[in-house]
Order: sequence, then C-alpha cells, then structure tokens
Amino acid sequence: MRRHRDGASLRSLGYVIGAARAVLDAVRLAVGEAGTLVMPSQLWQLCDPAFLDEPHVPKRWWPVIRDHLPAYDPATTPTQTMGAVAELFRTQPGYASQWAPAPLDFGEWPVGR
Repeated sequence: MRRHRDGASLRSLGYVIGAARAVLDAVRLAVGEAGTLVMPSQLWQLCDPAFLDEPHVPKRWWPVIRDHLPAYDPATTPTQTMGAVAELFRTQPGYASQWAPAPLDFGEWPVGR
C-alpha cells in the first residue's frame, strides 16, 4: 500500500480555476477508486480551554467555557480553520468523520476503506 501525506492549501497553489472543488476532484482522481482520502476536520474553537491555553483567556473562565461549549456534530460543525478544501471535503457524500478528542479529528472518503 502506498501512502502519501501532504497539505491541500489553496493559497499554496495560487489561482486555481474551480478553487476548492477542482482541488478536491483532482486529489480524488489521484487517489483513485482503490484508495482512501483522509483529511483533518477538527475545529479548534471547540477544544478544551486548558489544551488551547490561550493567553487572552484567563484560567478562571475555563469552567464557564467548558460548560457552554456547543456539542460537536460532524454533520453540521464547520472546520473553519482547516481551509476551504477540508471544509468542502467534510460536506461530500460518502464522507465519515472519525471523531476523536481534540486536537485530532479526521474525515475519510470513501467510508470504510
């Protein structure tokens, strides 16, 4: 089995006709029917404040933040900081989120390979 790991940043590619859709289609074509495409799909904003340890968020706020963080829903929670390609990937038919506690959450396509 051949494995390859690389980013899919639109910015690093420059102007792409078709933007994220064209990049995702090209990556799927390169992976082929026998391959599995995996991308990060985590949302940093839903992490425990102790993990993020943001200097502008006082530690005394952490219990309140924990009590009010919205639940993660792989079907509706956007990736936000992962980029346009990862966000488009998250919304595709056949996508499955393999949720794990932050900071690592990955999606795969097609499911079960």
